[in-house]
Amino acid sequence: MRILQLCNKIPYPPRDGGSIAMLNLISSLANAQHEITVLAMNTDKHAFPVQEIPGQLRSKITFQYIYVDTRIKPIRLIRNLCFSREPYNAERFLSKTYECELQKLLLASRFDLIQLEGLYLKPYISAIRSVSPSSLIVYRAHNVEYEIWENLSLSGRNPLRSSYLKNLAQRIRSYEADMINRYDLLLPISQSDADQFSQMGNTKPVCVFPTGFQPEDFKAPSPAPASADLFFIGALDWYPNQEGLQWFLQAVWPRLQQRFPKLRMHIAGRNAPEWLAILVLRAGADYHGEVESAKQFMDSHTIMVTPLFAGSGLRIKIIEAMARSKVVVTTTKGAQGLATSHPDTIRICDTAESMITEIEHLIQHPDQCATIAQNAFTFASDNYNSQTLTGKLLDFYSKHLGI
Repeated sequence: MRILQLCNKIPYPPRDGGSIAMLNLISSLANAQHEITVLAMNTDKHAFPVQEIPGQLRSKITFQYIYVDTRIKPIRLIRNLCFSREPYNAERFLSKTYECELQKLLLASRFDLIQLEGLYLKPYISAIRSVSPSSLIVYRAHNVEYEIWENLSLSGRNPLRSSYLKNLAQRIRSYEADMINRYDLLLPISQSDADQFSQMGNTKPVCVFPTGFQPEDFKAPSPAPASADLFFIGALDWYPNQEGLQWFLQAVWPRLQQRFPKLRMHIAGRNAPEWLAILVLRAGADYHGEVESAKQFMDSHTIMVTPLFAGSGLRIKIIEAMARSKVVVTTTKGAQGLATSHPDTIRICDTAESMITEIEHLIQHPDQCATIAQNAFTFASDNYNSQTLTGKLLDFYSKHLGI
């Protein structure tokens, strides 16, 4: 198959959930001897020079990119709010230059499948239909987008911000509803998202395709350390992570410190705003910023804490941690989309009291901690192996291409 992947950021390096999801999929398809071309937007937020992508990867996958200015601009935001019904989030990814490059690529080559990585590539469907009507368009939905902003609008403490987020969530919901059935095939990242798209009216063929991991991403449990510590890793410029960490550092962490004075909390992630970095340090947690290797960071700590109260799709960092044999303590929203909520595999707490009690129990019972780590590893191995998932996806693609 000849597959074109359209991305709103370069899927390298794999430092955040979206990049990991995109890169792992195209790597698996390329390893299965399919011809993969990537046309990505290179933005200021995720800027990366394509020439620095490892040669081994570039020998298997053709990477092309176009600079798109997606920076938030106050005047445009206000104009959008006053004179448009479309979400400003989507408007930022409109680019005539990107559309022209896409059309040139489609005129020069014929693709069996054109895969849109995320909602904000919707405006380019008409260009694809006009230039390459025989190609199947695949919508890979990393989440149900409006849910994230709706959750944030309900949990915010600032009334003005909550009002704006509510308006934004409504716009995104309409925008997302308009996307339904414009594609030929739908690839949601979790079954819960697939159910949501069905309720929104999807009638196109569906293949639930969670993010898979390569064999080298899995690490079997090792002997438990003499003492446990806590860690968080994730994009610190993402609102749900900021909100969750702020809650944890203010409502949970001080009380854990009182009970366990030697306990450490390690926080890593890119693009933290200054206020968040200051909050982490003032709370007495260890701030690492963006780490060179997420795997090494995870391997050097014990219990992953992911306090999320907004979001959709699948928390890829949680699966990655489970694949590294880590105990994960999260919320119901953090565990959304996972194929398990069993306490022997993952611990779920939605209040400060329950999270404090759970972490205290894990610290005091290292044998149980080790059992959960083993179960987490087994769960990730059984459900998120790239080779198995890619085989299922290729069968789905082949069926609808008639090959």
